[in-house]
Amino acid sequence: MSHTTGRGPGRVERLASRHPLLLAASVVGILASLVTIVVGVVELADRIDADPPVPTTIPTTAGPTPPPAEPTPSGGQPSAATQAQCWSATVAAAPCESEHRYELLPGGCDLPTLASYLGGRSDLDVPDAEARLGVVNDRCVLDPGRTVVGSAAGILASSGDDAWRLCYDTAKASYMNCSLPHAGEFVATGRVGRATLAECTEAAETYLDQSLAELPELQVQAVTTGRLLGGCFVSARGSQHLTASVRSLGPNTLPLSNGGSGDHDR
Repeated sequence: MSHTTGRGPGRVERLASRHPLLLAASVVGILASLVTIVVGVVELADRIDADPPVPTTIPTTAGPTPPPAEPTPSGGQPSAATQAQCWSATVAAAPCESEHRYELLPGGCDLPTLASYLGGRSDLDVPDAEARLGVVNDRCVLDPGRTVVGSAAGILASSGDDAWRLCYDTAKASYMNCSLPHAGEFVATGRVGRATLAECTEAAETYLDQSLAELPELQVQAVTTGRLLGGCFVSARGSQHLTASVRSLGPNTLPLSNGGSGDHDR
């Protein structure tokens, strides 16, 4: 008689015949384990092969907020023109767009400040106006010596500058603005003491934007006046008169009264 060990197919067959539900549960459990293993392997393969995720936005480090842009003054005029304060000849407050005598001069009370406010250069331009203290309380004002309309800020850089430049009539021995017939025009050098003839020649040629050798009708001399120290005087020779400023004359015709153009383009 042969004996079995209780293991192997025979035991499985006996268990299947005696307990069919237990066998079915075992098979289902084994299949579920196999499915779990297969799914895990597939997910691992997908993770290995997939490209790294691309962010939809790239974070950046924010820098300091830039300051707001400064507004650009219109027409190239100093921004002070939009804040100008003016007074009448009787020192009553008046709009600068109306007739007035005085205008507030901010920043100082001297010739360099005055020339800069008017749009000129203190080492070259001589304005027909003065910086004065004590007229309007303790404020410094510019005084053109006459009533004017409109702010004077930047006027020396405009087409209306002749009326704000200082000229002189030797026949009448009087100062006047350069829009009136005159013998000559004052030019600054930036010196405190009396200028030399060489310094005046250089300043005059810069002022004219032309060599004096090309303008035999003009002469230049160093002067010291009550309004100007270290200045120069550019004048017409003989009895001729100039009818406009010679500032930035360049190659244009001299504005002479005896057959000159009486005007020039600048």
